[in-house]
Amino acid sequence: MERTLIAPGVHLSCDPAEKFNRCRISVHFAFPAKRETATAHALLPLVLERGYADCPDMTRLTKKLAKLYGADLTVDARPMGCSHNLCVSVTGIKDKFALEGEELTVVIDSNGGDVAAGIAMYEALRNRKGETHCHIVRAYSAATLPLCAVPRRNRMISPVGTILIHDPATSASGTADELDKSVRFLRAIKTAVLAAYHEATGKSEAELSEMMTRETTMTAASAVENGFAESIANPAESAQMSHELMQVYMAASHEQTLRMAQAAAESQKRDKERQEYLRFFEGIK
Repeated sequence: MERTLIAPGVHLSCDPAEKFNRCRISVHFAFPAKRETATAHALLPLVLERGYADCPDMTRLTKKLAKLYGADLTVDARPMGCSHNLCVSVTGIKDKFALEGEELTVVIDSNGGDVAAGIAMYEALRNRKGETHCHIVRAYSAATLPLCAVPRRNRMISPVGTILIHDPATSASGTADELDKSVRFLRAIKTAVLAAYHEATGKSEAELSEMMTRETTMTAASAVENGFAESIANPAESAQMSHELMQVYMAASHEQTLRMAQAAAESQKRDKERQEYLRFFEGIK
């Protein structure tokens, strides 16, 4: 590891590793550990992981990270001797491994989920330089957004495929003003989704809005008729789609196993750090 002094009290450490396809940039802040600031320091990771000045909310932050090919932002805080250390890290794929001019096929088989994630995928696919194709099995709710980023000519749906669109929904509680904010938020989300649907299908926003309000489920033929897909897969194409989907499931299963193991390790690590943190401040009372 190379360590260089670039300013008083500021060092740049670099550890080149060509064998990995990802890189990490980390910034470490060290400041005195004091009992009166302990709570604020403990809350810093929760605040920083939710946005910053240019991306003040998680939706904008997610979109920003998506443009970096799914980069990860992590913030960690821990006591180190008589100091408190705050580490902010961004991990992303190296430029030479990024998908730029390569052809990409996206297979969608999803019940939907978080609209912020759908918008992030939409932005990532829409802004990439290479040719993108989309094979649709199930695209419900937020999962319809990624297909909208793919040129219509490249969207193909399985003969038994289905697409579901509906109005955005959430759960909320609080005062009348707080509930009103939730209503305005949902209306803003619907406006954004309608813009994506209109561009992808060519249908009027008024007609698309009515389809969303009545919660429309489309068969393969209906999806083509309404502009959400260009064609229905023939038997050979369906077989290829099934093969692609199986590869996706196998990769997802492997990824989930790794994530579960990583989550368990992180949980144990945080528990240990929390205990050390409490013991440290008990010692300076």
